[in-house]
Amino acid sequence: MKVILLETIEKLGKVGEMVEVKPGYARNYLIPFGKAIFATPQAEAEVQKKIAELKAKEETEQAELAKFAEKIAATPITIPVKVGEEGKLFGSVTTAEIAEILSKEAKTEIEKSQIEIPEPIKALGDYEVTIHLGHGISAKVKISVVSESEPKAEAKPTKKK
Repeated sequence: MKVILLETIEKLGKVGEMVEVKPGYARNYLIPFGKAIFATPQAEAEVQKKIAELKAKEETEQAELAKFAEKIAATPITIPVKVGEEGKLFGSVTTAEIAEILSKEAKTEIEKSQIEIPEPIKALGDYEVTIHLGHGISAKVKISVVSESEPKAEAKPTKKK
């Protein structure tokens, strides 16, 4: 039975391809789950039209991501952390902390899973991390880890009644 795939299925084919599958596989899995449709001339024309729309949309997304990658790479990020007497960090700087600060700076949501740290950040200094934005686009971001200067809290006198 010939079907047209609506999404890429490993070991079967890519979106828009017409493939030959067993009737049971098509009736019980591919078609009910919206992964394929029966191969008819009308369906093939419709799928080709959708594929062209998706490609155009993907190209615009890639262009926007490339601009965003340039913008984010030019943004210096400073992460204030608590340090001990010898300049060692309490713990390390995590991808979650970097994602939170980067999201505020870039004014868009960046997930911690998008951030790649080459080695654990456990000391003060400058580091370079990679942000994977999708569609094969990445940005290298400079991160400066600095000591958090804690303001000393003055003791306020309490009034007794």
